[in-house]
Amino acid sequence: MQDNAKIGDLVKLKYPGLDENSTGIILDIFTLGSQAKWAHVLWSGDGNASEKVRDLRIVNDGKKE
Repeated sequence: MQDNAKIGDLVKLKYPGLDENSTGIILDIFTLGSQAKWAHVLWSGDGNASEKVRDLRIVNDGKKE
């Protein structure tokens, strides 16, 4: 995922084989240590989770159209 991920973006997990139908929305972005960037994601099927930003791909950038 790009480093420009932001709160409100709709995301999916990058890896195939996982629930590809599950879409989530980023509720918060935080760092642990000096480089690990994490996102608090509300998943449509699984609820709340913390995910590494690098493991996510943006589906919609959260901008109003």
